[in-house]
Amino acid sequence: MFNFDGSTKRRNVNLSGRRNNLESREQLLHRAELERNRRKEAKLQDKSVRIIQSCIRTFLLRSHISLEFEKIWLHCGKDATALNMFAFFCPNLVLKRDEAWLRVQLDHVSKLLLSSHGSISFLLRNALVEVLFKTSKQGRSPLPMLKLVNSLSHEFAIEWIQRKDLMEKLVDRLGENEELDLQVLKFTFNFRHNDMETFAMAFINIVQKANLNDEAKQLIREQFSRPSSFYLQLPNPLFFQYLLSVITIWKKYGGVENLDIFLAQELSSAVEKMQELKFCFENELSQDLSLNKDTDLDGRKKLIITTGSKEALLYLYSPDYQTKISNLPNVSTEFLSNFYYSLLVPIDTGSAQNEEILNSLLISVVVNGLPHGILHYWLQQIVSSDIFRMEDGNWELNKPILAGCSVKLWQTLHIFLDVYFYVLNMSSDSVIFDQDRGRLPRDEFLKVVSFLKGLCLTLVLKDKELKPSLPSRTRIMYDKTLVVALKLLHQIYLRNLRLSFVPEEYWLCDLSLSIEQIVPVLYERDISISNNADFDLDPDTSEHLNLESDFSQLYGLNSTRYMKLPSSVLAALKVLKFLPFMFSFTTRATILHQLIRQSQEIRDTYGGMNRIQGTISRDNIIEDGFALVSKLTGEQLKNYLGIQFTNQFGAEAGIDGGGLTKEFLTETVKKGFATTNESGVEDLMLFKHSPRNEIYPNPALYLKRTKGIDVHKDLEMIRYLGSIVGKCLYEKILVDLPFSPFFLTRWSVNQPYKTMFDDLKYYDEDLFRNLNKLLSLNSDQVDALELNFTLTERFYYNGAFKTTTIMLLPNGANIPVTTANRLQYVFAVSNFKLYTSLRLQTDYFLQGLFKVIPSQWLEIFNPMELQILVSGRDRGIDISDLRKNTVFSEYTENDQTIIDLFDILEHDFSNEERSKFIRFVTSSSKAPLLGFSQLNPKFGVRNIGPFSDRLPSAFTCFNQLKLPDYGNRKVLKEKLLYAISSESGFDLNVVNKIAAGEIIVAPANALKELLENAIDAKSTSIDIIIQDGGLKLLQMTDNGVGIYKEDLPILCERFTTSKLSTFEDLNSIGTYGFRGEALASISHISRLTVTTKTKDSACAYRAIYQEGKMVGEPKPVAGKDGTQILIEDLFYNVPSRLRSLKGGNEQLSKILDVVARYAINTDGVAFSVKKAGDTLNLLAVRANNSTKDKVRTVFGSAVASELLPIAVEKSEEIGLLSCEGQITNTSYYSKKSVSPIFFINGRLVSCDPLKRMITQLYSSFLPKGHKSFVYLRIDIKRENLDVNVHPTKREVRFLFEDEIFQVIFQSIQAKLGSLDHSRKFVTTQSVLKQQYAPQEEITKKPQTLLRTDDLQSKITAFINTTNTESFGTIVKDRVTVKLSSILELRQQLENKVSEELTNMFAKHTYVGLVDPNRRLCCIQYDVKLFLVDYASISYELFYQIGLSDFNNFGTLYLESEKPITIRELLEIVYDSIDTSVPPIDDVLEALFEMKDMLLEYFSIELQGTEKDPILRSLPIVIKGYTPSIGKLPLFWYRLGTKVDWSSEKECLDGILRQIALLYVPEVSEAEGIEKILEDLIFPTIKSRLLAVGCLSKSVVEIANLPGLYKVFERC
Repeated sequence: MFNFDGSTKRRNVNLSGRRNNLESREQLLHRAELERNRRKEAKLQDKSVRIIQSCIRTFLLRSHISLEFEKIWLHCGKDATALNMFAFFCPNLVLKRDEAWLRVQLDHVSKLLLSSHGSISFLLRNALVEVLFKTSKQGRSPLPMLKLVNSLSHEFAIEWIQRKDLMEKLVDRLGENEELDLQVLKFTFNFRHNDMETFAMAFINIVQKANLNDEAKQLIREQFSRPSSFYLQLPNPLFFQYLLSVITIWKKYGGVENLDIFLAQELSSAVEKMQELKFCFENELSQDLSLNKDTDLDGRKKLIITTGSKEALLYLYSPDYQTKISNLPNVSTEFLSNFYYSLLVPIDTGSAQNEEILNSLLISVVVNGLPHGILHYWLQQIVSSDIFRMEDGNWELNKPILAGCSVKLWQTLHIFLDVYFYVLNMSSDSVIFDQDRGRLPRDEFLKVVSFLKGLCLTLVLKDKELKPSLPSRTRIMYDKTLVVALKLLHQIYLRNLRLSFVPEEYWLCDLSLSIEQIVPVLYERDISISNNADFDLDPDTSEHLNLESDFSQLYGLNSTRYMKLPSSVLAALKVLKFLPFMFSFTTRATILHQLIRQSQEIRDTYGGMNRIQGTISRDNIIEDGFALVSKLTGEQLKNYLGIQFTNQFGAEAGIDGGGLTKEFLTETVKKGFATTNESGVEDLMLFKHSPRNEIYPNPALYLKRTKGIDVHKDLEMIRYLGSIVGKCLYEKILVDLPFSPFFLTRWSVNQPYKTMFDDLKYYDEDLFRNLNKLLSLNSDQVDALELNFTLTERFYYNGAFKTTTIMLLPNGANIPVTTANRLQYVFAVSNFKLYTSLRLQTDYFLQGLFKVIPSQWLEIFNPMELQILVSGRDRGIDISDLRKNTVFSEYTENDQTIIDLFDILEHDFSNEERSKFIRFVTSSSKAPLLGFSQLNPKFGVRNIGPFSDRLPSAFTCFNQLKLPDYGNRKVLKEKLLYAISSESGFDLNVVNKIAAGEIIVAPANALKELLENAIDAKSTSIDIIIQDGGLKLLQMTDNGVGIYKEDLPILCERFTTSKLSTFEDLNSIGTYGFRGEALASISHISRLTVTTKTKDSACAYRAIYQEGKMVGEPKPVAGKDGTQILIEDLFYNVPSRLRSLKGGNEQLSKILDVVARYAINTDGVAFSVKKAGDTLNLLAVRANNSTKDKVRTVFGSAVASELLPIAVEKSEEIGLLSCEGQITNTSYYSKKSVSPIFFINGRLVSCDPLKRMITQLYSSFLPKGHKSFVYLRIDIKRENLDVNVHPTKREVRFLFEDEIFQVIFQSIQAKLGSLDHSRKFVTTQSVLKQQYAPQEEITKKPQTLLRTDDLQSKITAFINTTNTESFGTIVKDRVTVKLSSILELRQQLENKVSEELTNMFAKHTYVGLVDPNRRLCCIQYDVKLFLVDYASISYELFYQIGLSDFNNFGTLYLESEKPITIRELLEIVYDSIDTSVPPIDDVLEALFEMKDMLLEYFSIELQGTEKDPILRSLPIVIKGYTPSIGKLPLFWYRLGTKVDWSSEKECLDGILRQIALLYVPEVSEAEGIEKILEDLIFPTIKSRLLAVGCLSKSVVEIANLPGLYKVFERC
């Protein structure tokens, strides 16, 4: 039988009825099902095969027929039949053939159409469109087909159902090439009238995407040669998008000559359409998709402003365009009104970019519209309407008036209020009523104020009833108008605070306000929105104010709670929220205090015991406070604080009961809001002060952030300071912080208060004045200024001032300031200064403030009222209120002293004195805001006893006056006045002068204090300069640790010391200065200058002091480590003391005595004293001298040679730790008395009991009338010693005085008794005792000169180097040498220079000394090692330095007890030679004759006479290096005999060479030569030597690296 596929198969049938294989029923059914499925599958496969075969046959047939028809129609005639054949077959073939084929077909069609028989049928038209669509969709170029269609555009129209899809495909292909873009543009223009909406969308895309060539640009110009207003028929927002595209094209390629006018006309006619729009900038769209819907909640269509269309939009809103329109001839005010309003209504004020556009537009209206009287035009329309006839409180009359207002009236009212708001903001107080500038006169202004006040109050109270009755379109305008009305009324109220054009009572409403009912509602609101972290600090005013919903949300009231409020409470709450100034300030302040009190009650109930404990270091109050407070939440910060103060000596005693918290807060405010510091750079501070000393955030933080500098720490600190101010408000602590009004304006974040241009005078009066002047200049004057919309601002960073350019407008550098836009420039500058540059810092400050005080609590106050909340009122002190709220401790109200106190305050004291009194007790000069009942802690008066000699004092932390019970009204008044005046800085100067006179008796006392400070500062060198015995000038310079710049401001304040912390520290004083009175006392009786530098400071700082205070700021100067104290005109303001002092010589001797005594006792410190202007020291003691050497230097060898060391055994029982010193033996006696030198615990004292004991002891050993010398250094236990018993500390007291003195007496007695009493006689030695080694050419005598006394001074003992680094010296300019002889010598030297040798020495590395006796050392250059004769090299070096520094040498002064005479030096040489030499007198005469030349050119100073010249100075060749004194004799011998003095060139050359020989290191200096070579000479060789060729003989190569490699390779 047949199968499904047509084949046959034999089938076996079982007829027996028996199954071969028995199957179950289930198996049988399953097998049957499988069989059915197999057969079904076979049927489907067969059907598919048949369909495929049919399609293939059809495709082949059609392809064959198409090819046949293609051949036929290409060769057929030129009639309609051929075109119809193309229309029928081409759409099916186009996707199967390539572009070349299509191009051939299109060419043939074009020829047919050009023939006389060619016409476009419906079929052909659709075929062309279909081919165009398919080629575009396939991705193939539609250009050929597009050209054909464009060429036929006049013949037919395309169905726009087809065209919409086609346009989408064509738009997608834009930008591929200019030719395609041109054809798309033509295609769009050709069919623009078929469907305007599709055309507009296509044109917008072309503007954004196409690359247009010149032909395309010309096409655009032609198409827009006659503007059409058809786009006004387009739906929103398409019509405005198309308008922006037209502007974009026109701005790019030119077009209609009068397009500006056309645009303005159309916009003026499109008010209704513009009302339906809302601008949204592409980069400001929310990430929340629900906020990006096409339609806003108010039904307006959102118009997305892309980056490409933004420029066109900005052109419409630009000042230039506005000016051009306002200057049109015969322009009407109505036209301008509609034009401005059309531009105004789409702007959404919730966007930053929209705000920028709005500002620009409104400024343009002010500039261009006011001269046309537009403000008066709008006002006239409003006045003539029914809305101006509303009556306050007459809702029955007002409701139909408001409900009947037309959209046009709301529109006029809205734009009038908005523009007038800007008029007020941009007008200074002097021109606010200037009619010549288009402002409203005063009478009309007051009418507006009255109308506005009534309108706002009515709308706020009756909004719920009025709004539902308004049509939807009117409701939009109503919302906008209400927002602007409230904003303007707030601004008028703020201006009235300054100008008072209406009385304060004018603003008050007659609503009753129950504080008891309102406060719980307000506090409930606070609880509901207590999370201030999410609070928007700078919310933009909503365009659509829903009073009911905004009110209920703001106050945290659910609908049920809201509905249950009494109507009177609800009305009061609304007014308090939206018009708070309609209630008195006292009422609002009471509400605030009640809110704070309720919060405090809750705190005390639930968390009063949970104090926030914190440890605060007095040296780091700001930093420690920040660490404590910044991590707290707002609720935690409301809790009590437990402050523990510490200082450098540990924790301070006391428990914080509120007083320490107040001290912490007030000190934090004082330091945190400081506007200057010791650096004098204001930009380093967080806050600045205005010319009126009002505080505002430092704009430098904003500038730094714009430059990418991290200011996060500073901003966090500002946030912390905001929380501190909030804590002060919360605790009702008044602080003296005069904030700037423009800063306080930002505190009312939920009120529409705005900074005005007039506020700029509080910021910078000069800038305000100059900007005002700019507004009055003519066009030429403005252009001459060459201003643009940029500002150059300066800030301090990394030790230097940086500048940054601020763009006031985008691309502001390219926008010149003209008369058309200067008002915008003024507004932009003002806005940047008062808002933009401060916004960041202000936001952080308010975040901290609102952590403690919710923003809603402060929004009911204006800026001036906020200042009162912070600092109190500037009004008199109510004494009766003070007395009523004063608590007494150990006094009663009826005590006579208390009665006298308040009687004096009320009747005797002036207002100023009362303020000083309150400040003296509470630290604030103003009374609390709501009276003294609000003061916390309460004002108190405490009885401290019947002490008539004590002054009143105050415990400001607890607001407590500590008042002695004087019992006498007159005494009480005098003491009070003195106390409060001293606190204010009056009369205290007299007290300080008296105290200074007790401490500084004479110049020697001042110097003693300075010496002790210098020794405490670990100085190793102390230099003193005096003039007129120290009365005219006393200068001390040390090299101690210096004074930190931060300590300079308090350096001369009384009781300022780093040595003491508590009274108990007096028991164990181990330093000299500990009372902090020395410098303070000196500054009150002299002119004091301190110059100091610490080791880690980059420069020194100089500060000037007068009467204990630093004058100005420390100035950076050059200086060395250490401190210089300069005292001038000592006792200039104490003439009686000055007259009592004897002459300068006596004061000088006292000074020398003081220095001598400290020099003997102080180990490791060098001392020098000289008169001002002198080169010789009056006293010079070296640091490393022994005590005996110091005595010899100070008191002479006669004393030193007779000294005996004395040491007393330690005795713990009586507290004697040690006693040692030097005393003269019995062989010494002198009639000159030297007062015994006693140092007890390192302090110079005059111990009269011990002095008498020792004098009596020596009287038994010495002849009558003869004196001894005694120096003792005594150390006793510190706890046994009291050093604070005398103003000058010249006396001390200690335990076991008699026992200690007795032990010392017995020791000295035993020492003297053991000595032999025979007398000794000594001879003196010459000053020059060093070894002298003459040159070989001089014949030697058998004798040798040896140093016989190793205690004699070396040359370094006589040196006092004058250099420009020392304090107080005058830097002398380097002299330019023009001597021809020196110039010739320099040229000769340059001609001899070896470049190779010079390069070697310039790049060498010093290796080390080889043989000092042969003067050899090693250096390395490159890979070579050289042996160098350092004597010849250094000789050449010193000669070249002499040539280079000629007439510019430094000076090395030589000073000693016995002057160094040239005669003695020459005699040493003359005694050593027996050759024929000139007479010594002739040599001396020749040298002395040239002394002026030697001094001027070579810094060699000779003094004395021609017969006996004295050497005073030598030149410095290398700083820090001094020549050997042993070479001086030969130097002067050769200088006098070997130099040709008759020839200038030879003379100068000879002197320079002798100086070079003098400085060449000698063999005798071998001990220190290694260090001299390595540290001084060879570094100088490296930097200064020009090696001449002859030096090659002094350099020998001894090894090189390649040679060494070969040696080691062989090894």
